[in-house]
Amino acid sequence: MFNTNLIYETTKVENVQDILNNLGKEWDRQVFCILLTASRSRREVAELGIDVDQTAEKSKMVLQAIQQRKETMLDAAKIVKTALAEQLKNLNEEIATKEQRLESKKSMWAEGQLEDLEEDKLSE
Repeated sequence: MFNTNLIYETTKVENVQDILNNLGKEWDRQVFCILLTASRSRREVAELGIDVDQTAEKSKMVLQAIQQRKETMLDAAKIVKTALAEQLKNLNEEIATKEQRLESKKSMWAEGQLEDLEEDKLSE
């Protein structure tokens, strides 16, 4: 069951300030303030000892940082996809070269040599 008393105790002024003082990173403090103020009036936020105007500015910065992170992740995914496609292309070219070599040697090589070449093709 949802305990509203526990939430109330957590969001008392002294507890909010204690939480803010104990968060290790500025990013964590900013996000905490933004989330805490999302469902409260300006008066309630001010009563918690949080600067409403400063939180609004922090909200813009956090949203920009989140957007930049998303764009960076998309760019990284594109780079990985391109690298994997290039690697796959190279492997397919290598397979095709070995298959051509095998076909060209079928009439010249002994059966044992062909089997060795076939095993070599399959193992790579």
